[in-house]
Amino acid sequence: MYIVKHVPEDFVVEEIGGTDFKERGRFLIVKVTKRLRNTEETAQLLGRGLRIPRKDIGYAGAKDRNALTTQRFSLRDVTTERLAAVAFGDLAVEPLGHLDEPLGLGALEGNRFTITVRNLDGDEDLSLPASIPNYFDEQRFGTGNAAIGETLLRKRFADALALIKSSTPREAALISEYEDEHPGDAVGALLRLPRQLLRMYLHSFQSLLWNRALAEYVRTTAKKISSVPYSQGGFLFPVRGETVRNASIPIPGFGFINDNGTDKNTNTGRDYLIQRILEQEGLTPRDFVIRQLPNLSLEGGSRDALIAVKEFSASAFADDDLFPGKKKTTISFALPRGSYATIVVKAIMGR
Repeated sequence: MYIVKHVPEDFVVEEIGGTDFKERGRFLIVKVTKRLRNTEETAQLLGRGLRIPRKDIGYAGAKDRNALTTQRFSLRDVTTERLAAVAFGDLAVEPLGHLDEPLGLGALEGNRFTITVRNLDGDEDLSLPASIPNYFDEQRFGTGNAAIGETLLRKRFADALALIKSSTPREAALISEYEDEHPGDAVGALLRLPRQLLRMYLHSFQSLLWNRALAEYVRTTAKKISSVPYSQGGFLFPVRGETVRNASIPIPGFGFINDNGTDKNTNTGRDYLIQRILEQEGLTPRDFVIRQLPNLSLEGGSRDALIAVKEFSASAFADDDLFPGKKKTTISFALPRGSYATIVVKAIMGR
C-alpha cells in the first residue's frame, strides 16, 4: 500500500498568485511557512503572538496539518515593526505588503504541490488518469466536522455545542465559561466561537452532500468505476483510461433552484442529483438560512465535477530511504483553488 505524508516534507504546498500587494493599507499580508500545523491553529498562534483577536486574521484557503505548507494571512492594523518584534516559535513569518481588505476564501489562483509517494513496488502506473472527480477530501471533514455542521444546519444548537465541546478543548473552555453565566443559551455560546470555525463546520456538511452528488454523477456516467473508502463513505472513480465529461454540479444552499424539475435525463440533470439528496436528508434550500447565526447562512453555488490538473510530472522510481526494499517517487502538479491534491494521488494510485 502506498504511503504519503509519512513525514511533513513529503507533502509540500505553496499558494499560487491571487493578489497584487500595496505599500500601504490597513491589512498587513504575511507569508507563513509552517510544519505540522493546520491553518486555523496557525491563525490562532499569530493572534496570540500579536495580541489581536482571531477575527482580525484572514486567509485565502485552508492547508493540511501533516505537511510543509506556505500560505498567506492578512493581519488587521499590524505594522511590519510590530510583526518583527514578535517571535512565533516554529513559524517562519515574512511580510509581503498591504491590502485595504482582508484576505478571504478564494483570494488565490491555486496551489502547487510536490508530493513524495512511498512504499511502492516500482511497477505502478504513474500516468495521470483522464478524468479525476473533484471530491472534497478528508481534510474537509476532520473529526466530526460534518456532524457538527449538520446539527447547526438543522438548528439543533444544543447538540452542536455538545459535539464541539467533546472534540475541541479550547472551544470547550470558551463554551463552558459562557454557559456558567448564561445557562441554556446555546446560540449565545455558539456566537462566542470564531465565525470561521462555525463556517468550517457548516461547509463540511455542505461538502459531504456535494460529494454524494458527485459520486452519483460518476456512477451514472462512467462505464466502469472503482471505489475508495473514506471516513464519510466511498469515493467513486472512473477506471484508468475512461473519460467522463466535465460538468458543473450545484453546491446545495439557499440559492439552489432546480430548473429541471425531477427529470434526471435532461442535459442539465445534475440539478436533479442535488434535489434528490436534499429530499433524502429531509432538507430544503431554506434550511440553509440560519437566522440565529448572523452571516453564516449558506447560499451555495457550483463546482466542477472534474479536477483540472496542470504541470504534472512524476520522477523515476528511486530506492525508498525510509522503507527498505521499497521504491518512492515524487509527483508535482498545480491545482486550482479548492481542489485536493490527495484526491489526485488516490486517482493515480488507484486506491
